[in-house]
Amino acid sequence: MALSVYRVSELIDIVGEERASALLDTFCCSRNSDIKQFVRNKAIDFEKQGIAISYIVIDELEDSAVIAGFYSLALKVARIEMTCLSNSVKKRLLKFGQSFFESGDCFLPSVLIAQFGKSDIYSGLMRGSDLMDLAVSSVREIQTLVGGRFLFLECQDSPKLLAFYQKQGFATFGVRRSNADLEVSTDSTLVQLYRFVRPV
Repeated sequence: MALSVYRVSELIDIVGEERASALLDTFCCSRNSDIKQFVRNKAIDFEKQGIAISYIVIDELEDSAVIAGFYSLALKVARIEMTCLSNSVKKRLLKFGQSFFESGDCFLPSVLIAQFGKSDIYSGLMRGSDLMDLAVSSVREIQTLVGGRFLFLECQDSPKLLAFYQKQGFATFGVRRSNADLEVSTDSTLVQLYRFVRPV
């Protein structure tokens, strides 16, 4: 495999919007229909509107290009309830965030992974940890420009998904109900996780 990472806007600059859109339409992720719909129908518009920046991981073959994976990033302030955290974790978070003592919450500037997934045809060829490494590399570039030390995401309440993200260094801090927002298109419970991203 010869994997390359392109921002959606960068890909449009190279091949034009029509060809970029046609390539995005080939992305299929049967494990998560929300990300498939996002890649095919929203990624270009969200990038144009500045809502989220999307990155395509492409396997550049001799005569074609195939999407191996996809992730989308956005700026976010994560609201973390401090009451259920240990004192050492509270101390660490408060070094990088702002506390509101009335509510007992910490507001933490973060980069949100809004979408994250591998293409079906690369499910056995590329590890999820490899895709996460690429996403974290992009996050470090963003943090160099705007600051922040944390990465934030929300996922479905699935033991397999949670185990994967925890293995990638994420810790759970809350849950929320979602209804047709940036992350998912259906009403569901989302588990909220964060991870410290060490600067290079």
